[in-house]
Amino acid sequence: MSVTDLLAMAQEALRQGTVMLIVPLGIVLVVSVVVSLVQAVLQLQDMTLTFVPKVLVVVLVLWVLGPWLFGLLTDFTTRFWLHAAGLTG
Repeated sequence: MSVTDLLAMAQEALRQGTVMLIVPLGIVLVVSVVVSLVQAVLQLQDMTLTFVPKVLVVVLVLWVLGPWLFGLLTDFTTRFWLHAAGLTG
């Protein structure tokens, strides 16, 4: 296993991790901005108004996108182990 192979595998792992994190975090970011704007317009100061919607959105996003994210993870893991097995043999 050469350094180039290790760097390629690490780069692919970082790419997959970024894709898997950006989608849920992007949606939560949009919801946070909307909730903050609503709070500013209505002059509400309650902290649960920011926390509860974010938690609900995270749960909903992971429930809806969970199969797709799990598919990405299993595909990457399968490719990783097949590539690693080919490098050692």
